Amino acid sequence: MQGNNLEGARFYQGVFLEELKSIKKSYIVSIEGVDITVYPGVFPPVVDTELLTKHVYPPKGGNILDIGTGSGVTAAIAGLRGARGTAVDINPLAIINASENFNRLGVNMHAVQ
Repeated sequence: MQGNNLEGARFYQGVFLEELKSIKKSYIVSIEGVDITVYPGVFPPVVDTELLTKHVYPPKGGNILDIGTGSGVTAAIAGLRGARGTAVDINPLAIINASENFNRLGVNMHAVQ
């Protein structure tokens, strides 16, 4: 990236992160027809999440690893489509958030920090 583009990307990343900090209540997003609860302080599903989940079709009973799971939406959709696996995140609140989404949806996923 050229200097200008990188500076612009960093600026908008900062704006996005500040907006995330302003969210004080959990909310629900629907992706691929699946309702996912997102806690304040957990990185939300964004455009690339929606694009990725449209193409998540693991083999039935296959194992997946979701790195940077956030609210767990990608792993949850893989679980609803027959996979099992592990979702990881550095954020301890994301682990709680993803675990609760997995339990509510009845998917065979385990979240770890």
